[in-house]
Amino acid sequence: MKRLFFAISLLLSFCVSAQQEWVYNLSGLNFYEGISAAAGMYGRPTIALRHRQQWLGIEGAPQTQLLSFHTPLKNTMAFGTRIKHDRAGAFTQTSAIAHLAYTLNLRKSKLSFALGGGVSYDQLKVDNLNPLDADDPGLVGGNTNQMRPLLTASLMYRSQIWFVGVEAQRLLAQKSNWNQLQTTGEVPEALVLGGADVKMSEKWALRPMVAARVSASNQLSPEVQLGAWYNKVFWFGAGYRWQSAAYGFVEYRFLNKYRVAYSFGVPVQAWQPAQSGSHEIMLSMSWGGSPAARTQSLRYFQ
Repeated sequence: MKRLFFAISLLLSFCVSAQQEWVYNLSGLNFYEGISAAAGMYGRPTIALRHRQQWLGIEGAPQTQLLSFHTPLKNTMAFGTRIKHDRAGAFTQTSAIAHLAYTLNLRKSKLSFALGGGVSYDQLKVDNLNPLDADDPGLVGGNTNQMRPLLTASLMYRSQIWFVGVEAQRLLAQKSNWNQLQTTGEVPEALVLGGADVKMSEKWALRPMVAARVSASNQLSPEVQLGAWYNKVFWFGAGYRWQSAAYGFVEYRFLNKYRVAYSFGVPVQAWQPAQSGSHEIMLSMSWGGSPAARTQSLRYFQ
């Protein structure tokens, strides 16, 4: 356990500045989307598509589409990939990253590690802006774009009840150049989550979970969530993100391979009247695998 805490501390040490990644209400329903070391944990190939629309009622509000796929390989290896498209006002970002994970089987638990690499294509569409100063040096060059490499490192520990994971993201910190302006760009940060799967009866189970995005620039986004699983088919719950939003979610699973999930969040910021909340939807499918992997269980239903 001491080695586990040391490894988590090492990953967190990479996170030296502000937060850039969006947080998702449904992150607890597909761990791989946030913790790449969870790749292959279902024991069979899994693909998921997520759409998130934030700040309804505000023009140019952020939208995110995320396509993820992960699968176990031979022995203790696994592979996964994420393809994401973000749009917020005049700024768009499209990224693709692939991960390779290794799982160490302990006596009554598992410890997984993952490394990932990819590329991000960022574009600033100046034509979509309404500038107060048409001679602003950042606008003179018109639309501009750039490509940046991506690097992530992750680990996850899980037993029959407990789980904890951390992923250090955007480890290749570098400045961004937009026409004549240079910014600090996107810098490293980390996602940390942990919780427990508690079986209450033959039909009911609970999962309390905590999560946070952290950076060394004193930016912190902590979150608490409580989910309930009924009859191995319905998953529902609620969560609260500190000084950001309260949300509820529901998921339905059918034919032992399809999953549909939806979440609605209500803002709690001072500018709450300007928006009407955020929507998030996820579609997922799994296939193949061994009979044991296809068996419905609490650990699988994540």
